[in-house]
Amino acid sequence: MIFVTGAHGSGKTTTYNNLAHNPSVRIVAFDMDSLLAPASALSGKNIQTSPDTWPAYNQLWLGVMQAVSESGFTPVLFTPASPTEIDPHQEHSWILLDCHEDILQERLIARDWGPNEITDALNDALLLRNDVETRIDTSLASPVEVARELVRIIHRL
Repeated sequence: MIFVTGAHGSGKTTTYNNLAHNPSVRIVAFDMDSLLAPASALSGKNIQTSPDTWPAYNQLWLGVMQAVSESGFTPVLFTPASPTEIDPHQEHSWILLDCHEDILQERLIARDWGPNEITDALNDALLLRNDVETRIDTSLASPVEVARELVRIIHRL
């Protein structure tokens, strides 16, 4: 199982869109946000704003990833979570999408994020840099280039 992480604004969704819709890639890619609505309906709470639901939501995704893996495919989950949040007792492959803090800040300002949200994202980026060794710099690379590099890394793993 492979997890692609990064702070908000690091390029996860853009890279996912370039990877998931490419029929030449033999992996099964998921965006962790894709089950937010049904999982929220199931739990009766908004998953995004209810931190008490996050451990169960992470376990749901681990189950999906395990099922895909047992079917003989390589599952790749794009998530803002860290290795300690998903499954701290298991060794999984983690890849960090990262960019320079100025670029991250510009991307989040373009999304109309406020100063507190931007500070939180910058702090998340710093924490993820300490937790994940394998990195792809999305600062200046195009989304297609980032997706290609990600596929190269996945094939090496």
